Amino acid sequence: MKNWYVREAQVQSPMSDPNEYQTKVDVNIYPSGISEKYDVEGPDDIFMGFHIEIEARSWGIKDINVWVRGTIKIPISINDIETMRLIEEKEIIVDLDKIKKEETTGQGIVTVRSIDVYLDANFNVDYNHSSLEIVK
Repeated sequence: MKNWYVREAQVQSPMSDPNEYQTKVDVNIYPSGISEKYDVEGPDDIFMGFHIEIEARSWGIKDINVWVRGTIKIPISINDIETMRLIEEKEIIVDLDKIKKEETTGQGIVTVRSIDVYLDANFNVDYNHSSLEIVK
């Protein structure tokens, strides 16, 4: 008999869709449009849900699709670089339908690995540069 190990990404609540998963995703925040007098700090990672859809045929698996939807909130702290004084704490809201998805294949796992969030001068998400890394 084979032993099967369940990773954290496969843990589901009893009431959830069997194709819905949740995993810890690395967060990278780039304050590219923000003045150099500010430092922006955020979490190293967040929990994020995603959906896996398997397209199967009689001969095997044709394709695996991973998708995310909705929004996620990422807390950030804005500090003055010179004094290191906290100026503001806020949540940035990332619309997952708008963010660019970058897929990596051939890794032997299916998951969402990381999110890169670029901020504009008003601390809003710059969707032209932000991306989500999906592994399948």
